[in-house]
Parts: sequence; C-alpha cells; structure tokens
Amino acid sequence: MLKLRNVMVALGFVALLQSTWAQAEAPLKAAVKSDVEVVLQQHKVTKQGHEEKLEAVDRIKPGEIVEYQATYRNVSTHAISQLQATLPIPAETEYVPDSARPQNVMASTNGVNYAAVPLRKKVKLANGKIEERDVPVTEYRSLRWAVGDLAAGQKTTVFARIRLAPVGQALAEGAKK
Repeated sequence: MLKLRNVMVALGFVALLQSTWAQAEAPLKAAVKSDVEVVLQQHKVTKQGHEEKLEAVDRIKPGEIVEYQATYRNVSTHAISQLQATLPIPAETEYVPDSARPQNVMASTNGVNYAAVPLRKKVKLANGKIEERDVPVTEYRSLRWAVGDLAAGQKTTVFARIRLAPVGQALAEGAKK
C-alpha cells in the first residue's frame, strides 16, 4: 500500500499543481477581465554539486522541491491598481520557508485570511497557559504578494518553492480528512 501511494503521489503531483492553479486562477481572471495575463511555470529544483538547477517537471518524488514562478503582465492600455499575486499550495505539499520572492509575502491556511510570514497562532498549553507559536508550514495553503500598481505593458514575477510531503506525512494528512 505504501509503495502504491508513493507512486500515485509522484505521478499525480504535476496534475495536482496544474489543477490547483487552474482553480485559484479562475476568480482572478473573472475579477480582472483579462487586463492581467498570468503565466505559471513550474520547475523541479535539483542540485549538481553546490549549484542548483531548475528542470522541467514531469515527475516528482516525495521530499523533492518544485519552484512556482508566476508572471503577471498588464495587457491593458491602463494601469492596474492594487494587484495581488496569489500562488496556491496544493494539499500534500509544504511551503519551503524563506523561498518566496519578493520577500514581503503573506500566507494563508484557508485561502481567505492572509497575514505576514511566518504565520502565528495562539495555542493553549496543557497547563492552561496560552502561548503564541509559529503555524507549521505544512498548514499553509496559499501565498500572496501585494504587488500594487502595474503600468500598461509592465510585468512582475513572484515565486516560491514547495516540497512534496514525504509519503508517511502525506498518508497521515490523508487520514485526518
């Protein structure tokens, strides 16, 4: 069962990324009425010695990293105000801390409420004391950047890296659902 799950996760990951992005992109397209063109690229991050290399993603194994690059281009004849760039983080993946560029990124655990990274939450301890702690990156479901204004013809790119959860972690998360 574990080996089958490993293969299913590895083979289905690229489709999951594309499907998640398509779902997140639909409201954006409706909201801006084609004034902004969004191009998403996905690259597997590999290391050769001390150097990182970005490769085409056709398959990915648990524990490997993918870099999302989303380029937002204003295809209208007027400036776009208050543009927000959003990248989904699919289930069974996790944001790689400090990999987002630009660095002024916000994150969400539900795709609705965003706050500066790292996310924090209040936790009630066994002794009744309430303490503020970092939200685990495994709970992040999307990232957002406040791009601001984008002049006609101008483009901007945001990117972040995500890691496919190890099989044991993916199975545990699946069991919670």
